[in-house]
Amino acid sequence: MMILALGACDTFGPPPDEGVCGRGGAPCGTTSPAVPVTTTPNTVPPPIRATLPNAGSACSTCGGRPSVQAPVAAAGRGGSPASAATRTIDWNDADAGVEPSLAPIMLSARHIVADAARSRIYATVAGNAQSYPNSLVSIDAQSAKIIRDIPIGSEPHTLALSEDGSTLWVSVAGSASVRRVDVEGDELKPAEPKALPTTCFDKPCVAGAMVVLPGTKDRVLAVLKESANTDSTTVIALLENGVAQANELMPNSLFGVSALSTGPSGYAYAYNGSNSGFDFFAIAISDAAQLTVTKHPGLISGYFAELTYREDSVFASSGDVVNVKMPAAPMRAGHFAMPGAIWPLPGKAGALTVSIPNAAAGSGMGVPVTLSLVNVETFTVSKSAVVGTVPAGSSVQARDLSRVGAGLAFLTGRTNDVSNIYVLNDIAELQAK
Repeated sequence: MMILALGACDTFGPPPDEGVCGRGGAPCGTTSPAVPVTTTPNTVPPPIRATLPNAGSACSTCGGRPSVQAPVAAAGRGGSPASAATRTIDWNDADAGVEPSLAPIMLSARHIVADAARSRIYATVAGNAQSYPNSLVSIDAQSAKIIRDIPIGSEPHTLALSEDGSTLWVSVAGSASVRRVDVEGDELKPAEPKALPTTCFDKPCVAGAMVVLPGTKDRVLAVLKESANTDSTTVIALLENGVAQANELMPNSLFGVSALSTGPSGYAYAYNGSNSGFDFFAIAISDAAQLTVTKHPGLISGYFAELTYREDSVFASSGDVVNVKMPAAPMRAGHFAMPGAIWPLPGKAGALTVSIPNAAAGSGMGVPVTLSLVNVETFTVSKSAVVGTVPAGSSVQARDLSRVGAGLAFLTGRTNDVSNIYVLNDIAELQAK
């Protein structure tokens, strides 16, 4: 089978201080030297008035319209309404037009992925959840209604969706397996589970981060790890229809990969965000299912950063951007001053970020959610607005950011936390794109 272990034996600690182009990274425009990987065969405060700064500048006095009460629907059969959420917005320059609004979906999910074209959110629900335990759930993003739920197995974990939206892959931690789910209209049709290798300390592996390779339905790159709640020991496997492939690659002392992204044709990328190694990996994938991996230090830093690929760039939620126009020789492109979960827009339209500051749990306060449009060439903020609040917690960063129609869906908390789903609807930059 083809399995590749990745990471570094580094001590835990806070990220290094920011440099000119990011926290401890190489200077902008420089290529990090490739390090070959040796292998062997075989939370709610009073309403906050949004601000609309000019590009690259701060603004504390820009006016916003009065806060509006936006009705929010709660997930459930029939979509029973939840209490209204207060939002204060001033995203568009003109008074006319619809503004972005933040709405919670009251379903405790472990992970989500979304189909932008169908405006569907797919969520895995943990076994101890009060509603829909051990299920895969399909939600209509606009109405916040549960469309379908199916039992999927013990402790479902991460998900990956094919480009055409027809095929879901679900990690089932309790049985150390993955399951293919065919999406046919509103129906979810699961196949039999496929057992994962027993190579994680001689235990069955659990699939963590997964991506379906572009142009395929059944070719999945997956991080395999010892358990659903840790990234301390990981391997990377190429799965064909859920089965790890032949010709295994087994490096000796590498672990910690917590994020994956697709890349240019024949490439994918991985990141060690579990410890202070903060290594970035380029993964070449041959037609014959061979993996060639190189390590590129200093391109990204920050714990639990997620990766998103778009048009020769890999964007990290830490604010770092990596240029992968030369796929085997990635270089640091720059760093956004306002990090957060990021959704790149087509061409030179920029990117949208969702930023949430940390706040202590039990403080009785919520924390603001800030939507920003950032310039991907100058790494400055073009405009920004507070669009709502989420409950305070020890770490409430946005994660699993996905596009749904003209909006964005996300969870809060760290990688393996259970969280309510939030949807940012009516974002003008996502209209007809």
